[in-house]
Amino acid sequence: MLHLLLISGALAAEPTDLPPFLRGDVYAGYRMSYQTGSLVEPVKGEEVSVGQLVTQDHRVHVGGSFGVAPIAALTLEFPITAKQQVGWSDAQSMAFDPTFGRGSMQSGLPIERDPVTGSGLSGVWMGVQVAPFSERDFTNRGNQASWLLDLSYRTKDATNFYDLSAAERGAGHGASTLRLRGAFSKELGRSQPHLTATYSRVGETNATLIAADGTQVQATVINPDELLVMSGVEVHTFADPISQAEFAVDFRMGFAYQSWGDMPSGLYLPSVLDSSLGGVTTMGEQTRFVGGIGIYWRLFEYLKLELASDVSYVMPTQLENPYLVQTGSNTVRFDTRADLVVMFR
Repeated sequence: MLHLLLISGALAAEPTDLPPFLRGDVYAGYRMSYQTGSLVEPVKGEEVSVGQLVTQDHRVHVGGSFGVAPIAALTLEFPITAKQQVGWSDAQSMAFDPTFGRGSMQSGLPIERDPVTGSGLSGVWMGVQVAPFSERDFTNRGNQASWLLDLSYRTKDATNFYDLSAAERGAGHGASTLRLRGAFSKELGRSQPHLTATYSRVGETNATLIAADGTQVQATVINPDELLVMSGVEVHTFADPISQAEFAVDFRMGFAYQSWGDMPSGLYLPSVLDSSLGGVTTMGEQTRFVGGIGIYWRLFEYLKLELASDVSYVMPTQLENPYLVQTGSNTVRFDTRADLVVMFR
């Protein structure tokens, strides 16, 4: 998301950028998601803290795109999860409350539980991008905006974060994913406003869980779907027509909605009752509001560095339907990415 002078060969807005015909990009990068906040349980209209929940995901992405037509490109990406982890601190145990006939952590004893950690290859992304309109590529048409459609499919993970039958815990959903993205941008002098909507449909996962008595139980995990809508403006502050170096800053904001899902009991709670352990329970819907900044630096014609970071406020979410425990109102999420892109254009 960068630009100062509208010169020939200048970068398009990052959400609508498409490699030219018979040209392409190859990149390697790092992705990090980190979420932290309290676990709370409502008591007479007030939130009582029963622990602290921290989730983190560290991934390496290697991929590329290639223009197979003047308006279309194929994409390929290999995401590798170096570390996926759910951890807790200051947690209390779950106990049966006969007054309400359900589990409660309010009067539980302090406990310590080791974090749940997994790693592995998170499938392979394959996709096609189409640009019906492009201000940069179709100057003879007089297009007043750029529009990019992206349809991608991720293969099923070899391992997943839910299955406990393997010697080492895997990472990811363990299910195929279909992703549809639409992006719009408009050149207005040195800035390019943009709007992007991304919908991800994740399939179901068959996982082996462990019940309280140690027996293995086959379960079906229903992964949540997600809708992410982001808008912003990319401001191009420098452009050199000789070296084709460019620098731009992107300011953006938006929201994300995650649907309900059936997750293994005890995955996000530090303690659960024996009656739910080894089965799946329903996790509630989740909404988060996002704000972020991106820096895009094209060092010269063939090399670009992309850095981006987002901060999200996460609305309270009930983690398991048999229990009233939910994420607290102090829950925040941080997303960061860094990519080094080699551009053959």
